[in-house]
Amino acid sequence: MLTVGMSITAIFIALLSASFGEMASAYPVAGAMFTWTFKLARANPHLREWARFISWVVGFLLFLSHLSVQLIIGIEFAQTFETIFTASGVHWHVTRHANLFVVLGFISITGLLSCTTLSRSPLVWKIIGLLVVTLQLSVCMALLATSKKQRSFASLFKSTPSKYASKSKAWNILYSWSVVTFVSGSETISHMTEESKNGAKTPPRAMFWSYVFTGFMQVLCCVCVGMAITPIHPKITGYPIIDAVFAHCPKPVAQFISLSLVITTFIANISQFFATSRFFWALARDKALPMSKIWRKVTPDRRPLRATFLMMTLSMIFSLLALYPKSRFVAVSGVANVFFISAAYATPLILYVFSEKDVYNRDGSNAWTLGRLSKPMACISIFFLTLQMAIHCTPLGWPVTPRTFPYPPFFLVGAVLISVVFWFLYGRSHYAGPIKSLTTWTLGYEVEIPKQVPNVRVCKAKISNLDPPRTIDSTPNGSAANMTYRRTEFELPQAFCTYDSSGSLWSATESQLPNQSFFH
Repeated sequence: MLTVGMSITAIFIALLSASFGEMASAYPVAGAMFTWTFKLARANPHLREWARFISWVVGFLLFLSHLSVQLIIGIEFAQTFETIFTASGVHWHVTRHANLFVVLGFISITGLLSCTTLSRSPLVWKIIGLLVVTLQLSVCMALLATSKKQRSFASLFKSTPSKYASKSKAWNILYSWSVVTFVSGSETISHMTEESKNGAKTPPRAMFWSYVFTGFMQVLCCVCVGMAITPIHPKITGYPIIDAVFAHCPKPVAQFISLSLVITTFIANISQFFATSRFFWALARDKALPMSKIWRKVTPDRRPLRATFLMMTLSMIFSLLALYPKSRFVAVSGVANVFFISAAYATPLILYVFSEKDVYNRDGSNAWTLGRLSKPMACISIFFLTLQMAIHCTPLGWPVTPRTFPYPPFFLVGAVLISVVFWFLYGRSHYAGPIKSLTTWTLGYEVEIPKQVPNVRVCKAKISNLDPPRTIDSTPNGSAANMTYRRTEFELPQAFCTYDSSGSLWSATESQLPNQSFFH
């Protein structure tokens, strides 16, 4: 039934990616979920005053999620890497300090590689993509050709005994499906919109079609693994999955398969770092991080290296938990991450469902749409995310013991409470919301918010709940930081207009290029 569950999951996440692709087309700025949440909440008259707070909570959940993902991927990489040696017959007593060293080395090397200029080359990523596909297809063929014990394709659609001792067989199947569901990130591509040539069209297409292809490859690999790896009890030397491969295949083939997993995981984390660093930069852009002016600085070719180093540092600190890879906290954090992601993903979708029909068309940038299927697909995505959280609110097994008690929901509640505390300590007085990038593509220039604006008379004007239409007008002298009294939807009494920002990822147009700026 694993194949059936994976196929259903692929369909659900493809629909989810399509819904997010439409959001990315309407609001093509780095920040994804917390940016979209801010914009959609502001479009609702009843939530307008709460937009910053709701966006802050969503951003905090995504912040924790990205750190948790690095811990989970790092531990799995270390276990796979170490088991290649132990299953091959090498006598290596892996201590927890050695395991931690592998995890930290994995995070630091992949993070540094994401900072290189080659990481921004489309040609390099096309070559890497072909390499990954070739490795995956080779692994599938190797499994089917050399596995000692195989089963038929029809057997993949039969239920197998569940380790969850519930009286309800249907519940056991549902819980098992939820456990094997890969809630992969769909917003990483959207963080790259500000560095794309056509930010309102290219990233949304990439978000949808990349997951359609990824889902197909996941189902294909699931079929091949299901036919080649039968339920047996191999000798456990490290990671059980790798030990099972060595038990079914000849040693050279098993080593090739395991090494392929190491390579693909390594590449995947480079791309994860590459996109997530833009998320950290977006937090700094909106003053959601302390010392934001430092972290939002970019290089002359617009690479957010400081934000990347910040993410690396925080990820390595959080990954010190790898000293205890089998602890209950580490085990629960993986499931808790499902709650963080699901809650952060569902929030903008729920806001959209209760928004007016033209909410995506008010800024004139919605180039990739789903038409009449937009809200139905959003509702299906909300159902999928809510179902995942509801299932994991139940015990991990039966009977209920301290080991099977459902702790992850309390992690989500705790994370929200912590975000509220930080909101009153820091966010309420510093976090501006995703104003800077939003005004770049809606008004034609970037708005700098003065820290203090003394002795300014605020003119009362009629407040409209609609955002202003997008304009292509630009200031005649973009290189100068000129004061303007043009009224914006953000109701600022005054703002500084500048193109020569030291923290922008946007590609300047010819009319926006100032003299003696880093664009030249």
